[in-house]
Amino acid sequence: MTEMTKRKLILILILVLSLVGFKNSYAAGLSKTVEVAIVQVEKVQYKLNGVWTDVPAGGFTDICKDSGITFKAILSPTGAPPSAGCPKWGGDASGDGEEKQVTFSSSGARSVTVECGNTITIPVAVGVANIPVTINWTTAGYTSINSTGASTTVERTFTTTYTACADIDNNVWRLRVESVTGGVDITVRTGGSRDPFANPPISQIEAVDAVTVMKDYYTRGSRGSWHTEAASKSHEEYHYSEWKCSSDHYWSATETALENLTVPYDTSNKAAAIAALRSGTTGADAKMINFKTIARQYWFTLSDGPSSRPYAAGQLTLNAAIIFVQNLAVTNGWTVPPGTNNPSTANPCYETWLPYSP
Repeated sequence: MTEMTKRKLILILILVLSLVGFKNSYAAGLSKTVEVAIVQVEKVQYKLNGVWTDVPAGGFTDICKDSGITFKAILSPTGAPPSAGCPKWGGDASGDGEEKQVTFSSSGARSVTVECGNTITIPVAVGVANIPVTINWTTAGYTSINSTGASTTVERTFTTTYTACADIDNNVWRLRVESVTGGVDITVRTGGSRDPFANPPISQIEAVDAVTVMKDYYTRGSRGSWHTEAASKSHEEYHYSEWKCSSDHYWSATETALENLTVPYDTSNKAAAIAALRSGTTGADAKMINFKTIARQYWFTLSDGPSSRPYAAGQLTLNAAIIFVQNLAVTNGWTVPPGTNNPSTANPCYETWLPYSP
């Protein structure tokens, strides 16, 4: 090999090595330019009493209608700049931005979604609207006793069922009334009176006495020697209508007071919140006692004496027995007082309402 040939081979080798180095250097530079960070939503938090907390697994239950929750999307990797419009909120939320305040104006199964490369869905169960609950009045319990003494109508304790809903932005549980039921127990005593249906008069003297005694029931204000169980029952059932009227009047303000009760929202469950809302001297149970007390106080302002509405109700039922005896007198040719007594059973709540602050 000549000296010239050696020099050419050396130049060719240098050129090849230079090209290989350039290719490796170019490839290394190219790999750096394609490293792009992918931004996603790692988790979602909500603000509770000024502190950001991870959204509970399974979302939220028992949220108050028309209350709100403030959310924040935590992006990954930390510090990575999100692209325009990311994160994007949906469901009951809308718009973009890392933080979002959402007010739930519809009840039922709701949701909030947040999207930034991936999508996270947060279920939210919202309670029904806070609508007035009326008292459910049950049929009166009834007992008839063949003994002397006054018939009675005794009120039962109100049965109230509650639920609670969370108002997270305000950091409270709120009490809600689901139902309230009331009633009375009536005891009618029949001893000492003769029922003209079961044991009719057998002479004109008895017939006159029966009609006279029964026509005077309303003005006398007491059961006489001639009477019927049905008339006493009507009298006591009128007392029930008075109790209903009084309680219905005072219930509206009571329900409002009950549903204004709150306790702090924390990690406790709904059952624990309801127990706390019911307890104490200003809790729901105490307010229900105050409600029954004022309703009873008003009830006892209503007269139960001669010519009162309860006796009017009993008299209107007793008229059937009077007519029965009068017809019996016609059949037997007896002469008895004519007509019946027909007093008014006007609105049972006729006295001035007592002041009440539940």
